Amino acid sequence: MWHRRLCVKLPAIGELFEWKSDKFDLVEAPAESFAVARTARAEKPEALQGLHSKHVLILVDEASGVHQAVYEAGRGSLAADNAYVIFASNPTRLEGMFYDTHHKLRSLWHAMQVNGEDCPTQSQQFRDEIIFQYGKESNYYKVRVTGEFPLSEDDGVIPLELCLAAQTREVENHGVIRWGVDVARFGRDRTVLIKRCQNATLEKHKSWSGTDTMQTSGRIYAEWLDTKPSDRPVTIFVDVIGIGAGVVDRLQELGLPVSGVNVAENASVDDLYMRQRDELWFKARKWLEAKNCHLVEDEVLVAELSLPKYTFTSNGKLKVESKDELKKRYPQSPDVADAFCLTFSDTMETRTRASYEPEVFADS
Repeated sequence: MWHRRLCVKLPAIGELFEWKSDKFDLVEAPAESFAVARTARAEKPEALQGLHSKHVLILVDEASGVHQAVYEAGRGSLAADNAYVIFASNPTRLEGMFYDTHHKLRSLWHAMQVNGEDCPTQSQQFRDEIIFQYGKESNYYKVRVTGEFPLSEDDGVIPLELCLAAQTREVENHGVIRWGVDVARFGRDRTVLIKRCQNATLEKHKSWSGTDTMQTSGRIYAEWLDTKPSDRPVTIFVDVIGIGAGVVDRLQELGLPVSGVNVAENASVDDLYMRQRDELWFKARKWLEAKNCHLVEDEVLVAELSLPKYTFTSNGKLKVESKDELKKRYPQSPDVADAFCLTFSDTMETRTRASYEPEVFADS
């Protein structure tokens, strides 16, 4: 695709080369002037080895997410005097070779930063949407707009770099499937559906707003019917706070494998977490920290996962920022991230409808 664009936009240049699927050669000197595409992974870093010539230029895309083993494998190709390397990336991680080139190795490199606010190819609409959803001071805005490395927030539940790394990682999906549903409570809040197998999200989140209990139940039931039996979840976890309890009742009547989760109740490890919601968020963090998982391209989910901070209560328990607390810092409620965290409820005790207590039906 990229060589077709070059031939269309700059035909005089495009016609100078012979284009192949993973390589292109200068027609007049194919043995001396050519470019090859290589895919290198941590488990197979040797793909970058063996690139030797009088003049070498290595272009590394999404450099922030490239494993250190890949850089080590490619180092031998830079031994010649006329060997150069260009790293291009959003600054997503606070470690690794790309980070080092802008910090402790900066004197050895020519570091450049492109601020999207000054870039004519980045639209104001794109920036406004990020500001509206996550705030101008968020790490997401820094990474995607201003080209800055994210701030190291020791009190953040899930670092942004963990989520971004999971988006670029390749895994083979396996394990049973679970759905998480965070039901809208009022106003702009969204009802969100997330699908996850053991080691990966399966598709981008689905969301809708302005629906009542029966309409929400109908949307979920329709999604169930449209899903192949082999791809249906073993459990659909629904947050029962607010109108979620009614959704659970209706889906149970329809015969779906639904479990209500009251995230405001005590955590199953109640000597460590303040309530179930806190435990679920830290379960999601541990899942990402294992670095054997994958998140499909879902920028809203990634951004929301990086928003909440945590504190310790007076009795030493971990407490994640509530939705109300977050709304004081960010315009958007993290409904997508909460739905994702609900998919980790399988190892926690769930409740039947008879055990719900009305007095805990407060916004979480």
